[in-house]
Amino acid sequence: MRTRALAWVAACIVGAAPLRAQLPVTTGVSVSLAEHRVTAGAGLERSSGTMFGLWATTSLPWQALEARLSLRAGSLGANESSAFDRDVGEATVGASLPLSDWWGIDAGVVVRRYESALAAQRWVWGEVGIHARRSMLEDALKLSAGLSIIPWVSVSGISRPDLAVAAHSAVGYTAGRLTATIRYGLERFDFPARNGVRRLEELSSLELGVAWKIR
Repeated sequence: MRTRALAWVAACIVGAAPLRAQLPVTTGVSVSLAEHRVTAGAGLERSSGTMFGLWATTSLPWQALEARLSLRAGSLGANESSAFDRDVGEATVGASLPLSDWWGIDAGVVVRRYESALAAQRWVWGEVGIHARRSMLEDALKLSAGLSIIPWVSVSGISRPDLAVAAHSAVGYTAGRLTATIRYGLERFDFPARNGVRRLEELSSLELGVAWKIR
């Protein structure tokens, strides 16, 4: 799975090369402490571990639209006997449109794959949301928070959730071309009851990132 993720990154870098001469580009790396939780009638199944990521953003001329591509992959180890060790990899394509200096709207598509000794499961979803941002210390310090709804989700092997939401908060500090960030994100999926059992699934992560503004 990690080999495939690196291949995706290489393809994205090659594909983005012609655009770098015309558009501003920022790239970054991240490391996340992630926790996956599932409740499906047999108690809490919890696994946790480390995920590594690469991402790139650019600002398009149209309405200062920001486009983003990110990749993450890692391994989550079981914390209970009822859980399973699993590898996880994901790709996200998204965009943000500022509506003012304080807030804007977001949209994106996420493809994620969990793989364990038991089975492999693919998730695909689209999300829309809003974010709020505040700059301080002459734009060196940036605070942000966002909330998204996920109206469409496809999960292999099980039915679609009744409710799916995501939230995040972040702090970033910029010095020259370098920006350091800390971000917390949470995703929640509530599935319809089946045989009297309701499945609840969450993924949370605390992410540390460093970004470099290329141009």
